[in-house]
Amino acid sequence: MSETHPDDIKLDSPAKMFEYEKMARTINQCENVEELQLILKSLLKTFMKYQETTAKVLTMPPPR
Repeated sequence: MSETHPDDIKLDSPAKMFEYEKMARTINQCENVEELQLILKSLLKTFMKYQETTAKVLTMPPPR
C-alpha cells in the first residue's frame, strides 16, 4: 500500500477541513484498537461508495 501523509492532501473547503480536524482528534485520542479498526473500515467503505457513485454519475447520459 502506498504511504500518503494526511498533510499532503489539501482540502479547499473550510467546512471539510473542520470536519477532518474533528475526526482526526477523535482518532488521535482513541486508545481502543477495535474502535480504530471500525473507524478506518467505515471511512474506507465510505470512500469506496463515493467512487462507485461518482463512476455511475459520470457514465449517465446527459439530460434531454
